Amino acid sequence: MKMPTQIDPTRISDLLGSWTARLIDLVTSQAQLSGLSVFIVGGVVRDLLLARPNYDLDFAIEGDAITFADSLATQFGGSVTRYPPFGTAKWLLDINALPLGADAPDVPIAHLDFAMTRTEYYTHPGALPRVQSAGITSDLARRDFTINTLAFQVSPTYGALLDPFGGADDVRAGIVRVLHDRSFIDDPTRIVRAVRFESRLGFQIETHTRTLMDAARVRISQVTGERLRNELSLMLGEPDPAGAFLSMQKRGFLNAIHPAWRVDEALDRQLTAIGTITSRPGRMAGAAPIDPVDAMWVAILSTLPLPDLRAVGERLLFSKAVIATAESLHHLRADLPLLRDRAAPDSVFTARLDNVPELALVCAWALFDDTMIQERISHFFTTWRTLRPIANGDTLRAMGLRPGRCFSVILDRLRAAWIDGIIVSAADETQLIETLIAAGVCDE
Repeated sequence: MKMPTQIDPTRISDLLGSWTARLIDLVTSQAQLSGLSVFIVGGVVRDLLLARPNYDLDFAIEGDAITFADSLATQFGGSVTRYPPFGTAKWLLDINALPLGADAPDVPIAHLDFAMTRTEYYTHPGALPRVQSAGITSDLARRDFTINTLAFQVSPTYGALLDPFGGADDVRAGIVRVLHDRSFIDDPTRIVRAVRFESRLGFQIETHTRTLMDAARVRISQVTGERLRNELSLMLGEPDPAGAFLSMQKRGFLNAIHPAWRVDEALDRQLTAIGTITSRPGRMAGAAPIDPVDAMWVAILSTLPLPDLRAVGERLLFSKAVIATAESLHHLRADLPLLRDRAAPDSVFTARLDNVPELALVCAWALFDDTMIQERISHFFTTWRTLRPIANGDTLRAMGLRPGRCFSVILDRLRAAWIDGIIVSAADETQLIETLIAAGVCDE
């Protein structure tokens, strides 16, 4: 297909909806009134050429982006978050204050990003860049891949497609091509991004780019765990995250992050199962809302042997709570024979689930493809985990018993009996207490 040299306004309206098109027009008119050179840049331009909706609107400004964002908020409401070291600002929209007509947004857009056009340099591999003001061509030149170097101008004139690095041809050919030979050395997280774009768009990584990625593999060890985790978490939001992770593994990139890290072919099934947690909300009554990315990470880590799980979790700087949750799910995987034992009383099942983090239980419900297990976990959430006997310590003291280990033994036996349906009333409970006392549970 032939790539256009102009962006037709109707293309924006057709792909992103009329409300979004009017929002862009609002920014355009204010930029033109201010005499600024303003461009829409990044993935949204690439995706306009691919006819893919993308509502992540980034504006590059040859000038003071923060002041421009402030002026928009002053006139049209909302607030601005400023990042002076990078010359960038985020305009948080007040949708009700915008003069865009009464109809609701086609897709709610919470914010717009504005950045001064700039160049950047790295003091050492893996460091965050330092920036200085520059023109639009220099700004596009600092980006990662040619397909992300496209821009279209909205002010002072509207619609011209800027393509100084042949990005439109690579979009047409379906190629992920790195912009500079030092790109992966300067920022090794771009290796993850290359695989992510390859997976998302169904593109192929260009041969020379693959060579540069392989050469820079050892540099991944220089990147902080937090930056790597953030990039990999973005990968989990792609249409085929398992395919992307398996591609990372095949190319040796997971091993470069940590030698113990590996995933298997079952990853797709597992991540698909985790997706059911949020897509079928009624199935897990009693469970609190969860973060699907956290759930996917817990599932991924839990498949590793415990020492490797901890090592990979610590390399990626996960919190102790996330690592502990993954460990709990790992142990639940190991206890599947017990969980699948239909002869085991409900109280035994409950005792195994007590004190397990809720996220681990929700993941187990999704991952363990067994109706009985799912029903029992659901019942645990709705009933068993909060079920307590009528009697308590005061009740037992009133019966003349001295506090000690026998209190917990009696109360645990009472709870188990309620769960298993052995007792169904206060009278039953009293009788069981008397039976336990007569059996000598408090004689030690």
